[in-house]
Amino acid sequence: MARFELSRLALTDLHAIADYTLERWGREQGLAYIEALQGRLTELAHQPLLGRTRDELAQDVLCFAFESHVVFYLGTDFGISVVRILHKRQAPSRHID
Repeated sequence: MARFELSRLALTDLHAIADYTLERWGREQGLAYIEALQGRLTELAHQPLLGRTRDELAQDVLCFAFESHVVFYLGTDFGISVVRILHKRQAPSRHID
């Protein structure tokens, strides 16, 4: 079964997104956003080629936009490994090695 795993930085990103969303938009909307994001990560684990290649950032990195964020990930034997989850206004070249 395909699955996703989060890097340490991606987990930190997810926590920051959750904290901000809960504070800004409230519990119900915050939880709905995180749940929808996790659902999208599961979809990407099943279909990793949905993303766009971003080899200029790092070899084999793909990205997929989700609402206000962009998921950067690598395809793996088990699904995907999420490298970062950045706000769409952030410059990925400053956050992905």
